[in-house]
Amino acid sequence: MRRQTILRSPWQPGPGTNPADGPVLVSFTDFTSDTFLRSWSVALDGLRLRRTWPATPGAIGMWLWADPPRRRSGSVSVWADEGRLKEFVGRPDHCGSCARTAATECCARRAGRPGGSTPQRRGRTRTT
Repeated sequence: MRRQTILRSPWQPGPGTNPADGPVLVSFTDFTSDTFLRSWSVALDGLRLRRTWPATPGAIGMWLWADPPRRRSGSVSVWADEGRLKEFVGRPDHCGSCARTAATECCARRAGRPGGSTPQRRGRTRTT
């Protein structure tokens, strides 16, 4: 039986409050790309967004993860509250990443803006 290897980045702290100070919001993102080349592009976008984390308001911290053989990648992020997560999702650099992966409907919906009713994606995205 072949063992599955999931790659994970180190914890990247943000400027948000200490999670021990009260309730937090945890967000999980899972993107499956339709090609290996696009999966690397998605992972690089994640790394670019990760570099901004220390200055992202309300961000407590995050991990990036990747499952290269299955063309999957995503993140686990911890937020001070839902409003700050929505601010991040609506940021131009995050929406640009969504546009490159054709996950714009998800980006618009999570930011509280109306999105199209028909998703046109080059991969599958799931956020919770």
